[in-house]
Amino acid sequence: MNEPGVRAGRRLGRRERLTSRREFAALFRRGRRGGDNVVRVLVGPNGLAHPRMACAVPKRFGNAPKRNRLRRLYKEAFRMEKERLPAGYDLLLSPPRGSGIPGLAALREALVAQATRTVARLEQQRAREAQQRERRSEEQPGG
Repeated sequence: MNEPGVRAGRRLGRRERLTSRREFAALFRRGRRGGDNVVRVLVGPNGLAHPRMACAVPKRFGNAPKRNRLRRLYKEAFRMEKERLPAGYDLLLSPPRGSGIPGLAALREALVAQATRTVARLEQQRAREAQQRERRSEEQPGG
């Protein structure tokens, strides 16, 4: 059932969120970090055709209402920008140290910029690792 004022197409559904401990572990194991003074991101491949998100707002950020407001902003920015975010990646969003609550417009732009930049770096890293594996297999006798 829809909540009042929220259209079904704009809700953050279960398929768009990281939900299990295993998904979080995979993200931390294979992910790459990036960020600026608005948002920090941890990005990792998810093998799906769409991006997924989670957010982590530590207690040092402030009291519960402040942390909840930031979580709502992260979710709203993700909902509004999910078409511009790289498909097939999980995103863990968190605030940088010493930051306050950003405006939604600034957060939306920073989210897309940081996710795109971090995915590009992750893909470069994966390509380098694949080249190194290829070179090693060519160097081995009988390979």
